[in-house]
Amino acid sequence: MLKISDILKKAKKNKQIKESKAQVNEPSAFKQPLSPSQMPEKKPEILPEETANDLLETEIEQQPQLAAEKEKYHTIYKSDVNVVSVESEQAIAAYAKAIAFVQGIMNPLDNAQNGSFIVADYVVDQFIALLSADANQLMRLFFAEYSFEKGYIYQNSVNVCILCLRLAMALNYDNTRLKQIGLAALVHDIGIMNFDNLISRPARFSDNDYLEVKKHPIIGKDILKKIAQDLNFEIFDVIHQGHERIDGSGYPYGLKDKEICEYARLIGMADVYEAMMHSRPYRKKLGYLKVIKELLRDKAKFESKFLKTLIDEIGIYPLMSVVKLNTKEIAEIIGQNQKMPLRPIIKVTYDAHGQKLLQAKQIDLSKNFSVYILDVYNDGNLK
Repeated sequence: MLKISDILKKAKKNKQIKESKAQVNEPSAFKQPLSPSQMPEKKPEILPEETANDLLETEIEQQPQLAAEKEKYHTIYKSDVNVVSVESEQAIAAYAKAIAFVQGIMNPLDNAQNGSFIVADYVVDQFIALLSADANQLMRLFFAEYSFEKGYIYQNSVNVCILCLRLAMALNYDNTRLKQIGLAALVHDIGIMNFDNLISRPARFSDNDYLEVKKHPIIGKDILKKIAQDLNFEIFDVIHQGHERIDGSGYPYGLKDKEICEYARLIGMADVYEAMMHSRPYRKKLGYLKVIKELLRDKAKFESKFLKTLIDEIGIYPLMSVVKLNTKEIAEIIGQNQKMPLRPIIKVTYDAHGQKLLQAKQIDLSKNFSVYILDVYNDGNLK
């Protein structure tokens, strides 16, 4: 069986050969960003299944748990269609590969391998392309509950990457900045694995435990310096500042406002939202409305443009939320109305008597004011 280090060496060699032949200056998160005049914008495309893809597929095949997990993601789509679409397959594959990358880079035995980062650009490019084509495919995976072991570590980083890219695209960030934000989000919590014994316990932190865990941004930056010295300086800042808050209430240094780099301000907010939307070993996930209320209550901690974009793009009732209507029917959220976040687009799946409809019906609540959402099923399960 191949070792991860052997796979990385092979992939790194292939990448060097490819670059020497192509002689193309592709923008990378490893270098200082080119100016807009130097780097013309182009619409991202789904990359061919080449070296980085082969590397990650091999890594997935050698980890039975991850390969099995990839199959589980198909069930997320079966309530909508009998056969998973090509677009959904691409999203599922990209999601599994991103987890493989994060797992590899966070593994204490592997993260000394600088070559782990050779697949990072590929993973982020895939996410950018998929979000550009149909954001809902990846967002379904974002909102699904963790099912992979230590999902609160690995899937959290992947989910934060997806959400940050979605918000950054809504803010019209160029492709160079998108790639930097994507990579920064993937590795933003790289230091947390040093405290796995604390964060995996089904109990809240004691004061002393919390003081220990608060050291992980500093440790994460030190780890990253050892394994990837060529990364853009802002990515190192994100590792260090991702838990700082603009009102000075964050850690490790209590930085404020513009003392915190822009990427860290975005990733920090996305990380908080993602964490509340999913369960942790010591608590269940929060309800959709409660998450928004918590963010608005703590709005002084987050940049207003990022918080507004989150609500505009994701909505009060996120994609896949299951809701009860005033008609007593049950519906699923399938789309958002940015100007009317309380009146999304829904798909009614159960009638007023609790019977599943043979054919679901779609309603745009922004155009039908006689119907409105009465309650939310926070766990997404009907009884």
